[in-house]
Amino acid sequence: MATDTYRVVFDGNVPQGRTPEQAAKALMAILKVPESRARGFCSGKREVLRSGLPRELADKYVAALQRSGFNAGVVSATASRPTPRPAAPDTATAPPPAPATGRYTEYKVIQVMEGGCSSILFGSAQLPIQKIERRLNQEAAAGWQVVFQVIEQRRLFLLWTRESMIITLGR
Repeated sequence: MATDTYRVVFDGNVPQGRTPEQAAKALMAILKVPESRARGFCSGKREVLRSGLPRELADKYVAALQRSGFNAGVVSATASRPTPRPAAPDTATAPPPAPATGRYTEYKVIQVMEGGCSSILFGSAQLPIQKIERRLNQEAAAGWQVVFQVIEQRRLFLLWTRESMIITLGR
């Protein structure tokens, strides 16, 4: 087997909700580096945190960094762009993967409605695309996939109609 080596790269940004000091302490704990070096990694520029690693070890570093909120990825020693790795699910709470037959073992239904005030004032409104996108991205990060979706119209106070999107997710 070839002796491919990989690098762990980090975008250099402090995770949301953390101070640079907190981020540096987290990097110190994960990478086992001095505080001055950990602070240097939080410069806002892309940084190579580790290099010359086998793929399995690089993936472990990336999983630990992503669990701490850092945006990290694995790059082949010969590649020029990072290959982002999905955050490793917590094995204690992660559901079993879907069977190979394509059937889902668990389903979830979510509903997103257009604003009621807009429907009343203007007679109609639009479905909140950013809200739908944000919600689907959250669910996808938790391992859910869209199975199907329906758009329905409902009465609102007997005079107006209101659109609603019903999305069925499975995993």
